[in-house]
Amino acid sequence: MDPAFSMRYTLVNVGAFIGTFLVGILYKDVFAKDGVLGFAPCFKMAALMMVLGGLWYIFVCWRFLGDLGKLPFKKTLTEEEKSSRGKEKKKRQEQSSRLQRSRRNVSVQSFCSFVILHRILDILVSGIYAGIFLLGREYGLGSSRLSGTVYMV
Repeated sequence: MDPAFSMRYTLVNVGAFIGTFLVGILYKDVFAKDGVLGFAPCFKMAALMMVLGGLWYIFVCWRFLGDLGKLPFKKTLTEEEKSSRGKEKKKRQEQSSRLQRSRRNVSVQSFCSFVILHRILDILVSGIYAGIFLLGREYGLGSSRLSGTVYMV
């Protein structure tokens, strides 16, 4: 079973690598018209490929799979497996309670760090904006480029 998954993921990665370059070439060179990049045809092509892949899976792959994947590998558990699973479940519950406490502490710490960093960045941006504004006043640049309004200083 492992070689099948390795093969599948290898093909997915190779397809993603080749598809990225192919679509990049297509939208810039092949589908571009009058300076407008051809994104719409590339999305249509991707949708068509997904539909074709789905149809291939439905009509070709299901025929060869048969009853595989419809039932689990093993239907019942032995007594040893049941007892070991009970012990593992208790251990997991203990570990999960410890993990939840540590996650709570980490989330509080990360939130506090975010707030502090946000305040520092806010102060820096305000300082930079004020510096640019004061430099503009010093050099007689009284117009605002965004609004088109001229302010006299």
